[in-house]
Amino acid sequence: MTQALDAAGAMTHISKSLPDLIILDWVLPGSSGIELARHLRTNQRTSNIPIIMLSARNSESDKIFALEAGADDYVTKPFSPRELMARIRAKLRNRELQISDGILCGELELSLANYRVRAKGTAIETREKPAKQPVPSEVEGVEVPVEALETAPAVSKKHGRPRKGKLRET
Repeated sequence: MTQALDAAGAMTHISKSLPDLIILDWVLPGSSGIELARHLRTNQRTSNIPIIMLSARNSESDKIFALEAGADDYVTKPFSPRELMARIRAKLRNRELQISDGILCGELELSLANYRVRAKGTAIETREKPAKQPVPSEVEGVEVPVEALETAPAVSKKHGRPRKGKLRET
């Protein structure tokens, strides 16, 4: 878990390492949480990170404003820590489902849910530690340079549409 005291600090942390989820207060020094949420949603790299907005503002119009600005959920203060944790778990569970369908990059298919790789429809055995193994004849000729993975638009296999973001080395 990483904590930032203001929007600039949050962006510094986010630029170094993408979080799985962001809990954002509406009122931040220097820039509002609303402005930060909008910025995160317009940035391709951060647009899919779930955002939970916290605020003492409890009117319906404030909640709608925050949700339309990019928050995925809205929790009013004072709040129950148990409720917040339940909402965090739900958002993370939803995010898991979003990435579980796999990614296509040319003829290479990556399943993020079960760590499987297929090339031209043929499964490629993967192991915890890299091992030298012969390339099956069915997948010979499939070349995917690392540079292509870094810049290629990822396509959701399940939905057949481009995914936001790009592949990155982990």
